Amino acid sequence: MERTPENIESIPVLKIGEEGRSRAVQPVAREFMLTIFLNDKELVTIMCSPENIRELAAGFLFSEGLIRAKDDIKKMDIDEWMGTARIETARDSAAESRFFSKRLLASGCGGSATFYDVSDAAVLRIESRLKVPAGKVMSLAKVFQHRSDLYRTTHGVHSAALCEGSKIIVFYEDIGRHNAVDKIFGRCLLDNITTKDRIIVTSGRVSSEILQKIVKRGIPIIVSISAPTDLGVKIADKLGVTLIGLVRGRKMNVYTHEERVI
Repeated sequence: MERTPENIESIPVLKIGEEGRSRAVQPVAREFMLTIFLNDKELVTIMCSPENIRELAAGFLFSEGLIRAKDDIKKMDIDEWMGTARIETARDSAAESRFFSKRLLASGCGGSATFYDVSDAAVLRIESRLKVPAGKVMSLAKVFQHRSDLYRTTHGVHSAALCEGSKIIVFYEDIGRHNAVDKIFGRCLLDNITTKDRIIVTSGRVSSEILQKIVKRGIPIIVSISAPTDLGVKIADKLGVTLIGLVRGRKMNVYTHEERVI
């Protein structure tokens, strides 16, 4: 097995098609096992891509409510060889207790186990005057789809981006759609990048747990190349989020709060 870039593995395959059979070397996305330790306690193991581990670890804790600000992180040690992230935080025993008692197996891929209480989102409602022209949504989706060299090479990863208008500010990719979103929020946390009145674009379906991660960051518009689930739509409607899906070429579906799309 030939080693290529750190996020790609080259694997011999048998190709079968109309022209017959042939041998080839096929690039595939690498899968990496990351174990997060919080305050010396093993917290979770996430299957992910082997890049941007610091952002993923910070973003995961941020999304789960175990940290609320950058200053909550006292120390973070990443060992990529061992596949560990050891994080020391300002201790919040109540938050950690809630985390371990509210485990939910989510519908995603690559580390999609989540632990927050779905009722947490009930108190969050987005109030934003942000509006976006329909044409800009379509243009942004097109730029987004051409951004990922890894996807074009392997067809085995998801992408997510934080955008302002038609500009991509933060972009990450991962084998898991949840991980790609958490990497964005980890970067925003560590580098003090605001998410207020900005747009999230994702390649993956918008299910309830993805929607809740995004709502917690106060983001009013979610754009997906894929489709939402019914619960994702219901939560977006209830919490004041504009949910746009199936953006393909010059077409798209606006599922909720269409007043923001002009």
